[in-house]
Amino acid sequence: MDNKKTRRNRLYHALIDTDGLKSGEKYTSLKNVYVIFIMPNDPFGAERMIYTVRTMCVEEPELPYHDGAQTLFLYTRGTKGNPPEVLRQLLRYMENSTAEFAVNENLRRLHQIVEAVKRNEEVELSYMKSWEWEEEIRREALEAGHAEGLSKGFAEGRAEGLSKGRVEGHAEGHAEGLAEGHAEGLAEGLAEGISKGREEERLNTEREKRRADLAESELQKLREELRRYQGEAD
Repeated sequence: MDNKKTRRNRLYHALIDTDGLKSGEKYTSLKNVYVIFIMPNDPFGAERMIYTVRTMCVEEPELPYHDGAQTLFLYTRGTKGNPPEVLRQLLRYMENSTAEFAVNENLRRLHQIVEAVKRNEEVELSYMKSWEWEEEIRREALEAGHAEGLSKGFAEGRAEGLSKGRVEGHAEGHAEGLAEGHAEGLAEGLAEGISKGREEERLNTEREKRRADLAESELQKLREELRRYQGEAD
């Protein structure tokens, strides 16, 4: 993998730890963190479906060294390895996000959310704007060397994006949505994490649909009133 991607992974871990450790808390309060990349291209060229990256001791690679940080690179077209079937199904769906590949209940629910978001142009537009804004904040903060400004800008940008119905496609959202479910098992955790990570977007989409339905209902009433008025006038 190129240096840019691996350093971005390092940044994601730092941002999550900074956001997760409140002022005055001890470092022992840090939770285990999983950063997960789902990729259509092979990051390391070994054709593996899963690459698990952890901190290790170079001189003693077998030495247990668990700092609670772990990164998973999931290659959707990988052929090597023996991951659970539910994970294979998830990655096949990520590669081909159609109803044909939504072969289990979790994927069917996820597909419904994806389809609802695709039909909502306003949500899609707001997602793109928030993504572009976050990228600009990160770029300016990095160039200026203001680590504190970067962390704050990222957090504010993420909150702004989520409040407007930001849908995840990005690694930040994957990391936060998938990490909680991962403890129950890699395969089940991935599917459940994505579902939870998209719950807020689904609720926003449903609220927008209800408002649109209500507006359509009111418009229909006005049309009926106009027809009745025209009939009386005739």
